[in-house]
Amino acid sequence: MTSADAHRPAGRSGAVLEGLAGWVPPRRVTNDELPAVWDVDDTWVRRRTGITARHWAGPGVRTGELALEAAVRALAVAGNPVPDTVLVATSTPDVPLPAMAPLLATRLGLDRAAAWDIAAACSGFGYGLATAVGVIASGAAERVLLVGAEVYSTLVDPADRSAGTVFADGAGAVVLRRGAHGGPGSVLAFDLGSDGSGHELIQVPGGGAAERADPAAHTPADRHFRMRGREVFRHAVTRMTESSRAVLDRTAWTTDDVDRFVAHQANARILE
Repeated sequence: MTSADAHRPAGRSGAVLEGLAGWVPPRRVTNDELPAVWDVDDTWVRRRTGITARHWAGPGVRTGELALEAAVRALAVAGNPVPDTVLVATSTPDVPLPAMAPLLATRLGLDRAAAWDIAAACSGFGYGLATAVGVIASGAAERVLLVGAEVYSTLVDPADRSAGTVFADGAGAVVLRRGAHGGPGSVLAFDLGSDGSGHELIQVPGGGAAERADPAAHTPADRHFRMRGREVFRHAVTRMTESSRAVLDRTAWTTDDVDRFVAHQANARILE
């Protein structure tokens, strides 16, 4: 949550939004272009998700390319400053090792920058933002470039329409700098949490150390994205509402103070 008014007193150091940009691959796939094996049409997808089209990366397009484009654009919006820290939030890295952030920093000419990845799936950018604010507040960084980038189309099971109609590819980036807490563009509050008991609701069970430790217990299909949509829907509505109210309480805001509400959620029914 950012603000230009003074619900909290200014004076102490905080993190201020300096630049913001995004990038999606040019390939736009409408509902009518979805694979015939999914047996869906435009009406079916719109009624269940509200989605009319999505962007998929073409063959050979990697997450790192999307991240670089978003980063360059965000830095340009900020006036091309020189970040001392680079964070990349992704669950679809180009390779398991090394991390993507150091390579992105190098491609941007930031060879001396601190750089690391954050793997938290759909929550990655939120956790990345909290991390960026934290390192600035601690004095460990003066300016942070944070990029969230995914190529989820590479994880979608070709036979799974429930995930394939929703998940797509893209990247977003922000530049944060040290500034006065409570001033224009400053980040005011977070509400973070987790529930590991629901780890099977959204997962990619294969491709990691568990598969390498016991290959016989896995199939090639385990490397695809799996989601239990109805349960995720219920949790999303409940948790997003609870979390939003918690942040309002922490900033002493009411819903009347909010004129923009932006959620990291593709499903229009959940947003409504």
